[in-house]
Amino acid sequence: MCYDGFKARIIDLPIDKMKNNLDFTCVMSPKTGVQYGSYDLMRLYKDSDSKYSLNLKIYESGNSFVNGSIHKFWQNVNSNLFTLKDCQQAFKILFEAMECNADKANFTNLEIGVNVIVDFNPDLFLNRIISYKGKAFKPMGKAENSFGLVCETAEYDLKIYNKSREYNLPFGVLRIEKKITDSKFLKRNLIKNIS
Repeated sequence: MCYDGFKARIIDLPIDKMKNNLDFTCVMSPKTGVQYGSYDLMRLYKDSDSKYSLNLKIYESGNSFVNGSIHKFWQNVNSNLFTLKDCQQAFKILFEAMECNADKANFTNLEIGVNVIVDFNPDLFLNRIISYKGKAFKPMGKAENSFGLVCETAEYDLKIYNKSREYNLPFGVLRIEKKITDSKFLKRNLIKNIS
């Protein structure tokens, strides 16, 4: 089990230094040229061969956030094995690129998940799931295209889905994931910063 998707607020990011050394873009309307948000965006890649990036947003207020899938950042997909050592190395590279310490980044959202290789079609398992702690599961996304289920609570979402169908794999992979969306829940469970 390891981290996947995350969002973290970065405290004391060397903004001026980063803006001088790295390329940022503004997200604008292609029709009007008006900037969509009050932030500058930087896409951070592991290396030149990477297909997947993490997003660094620096707002006019000075607040900075980095978000995305640390698993995909490290391996371009999140259907394979991602160890704690891989996760640590990925975060190390990320924070070296941003020239700041991981202990200055506080999680606001976090996905923790596991891929389970199974010898059956994961859909057979998914078709039997009804509820979690008395709350009903519902299809992820549009029901007709859904490849999994989600149970939403006030503090987190529990997702269970057919990862082999998502990535068109020739073997069964069942993904079980907890997406924590409440930063107070993270703090109560002693998950505060990335370091």
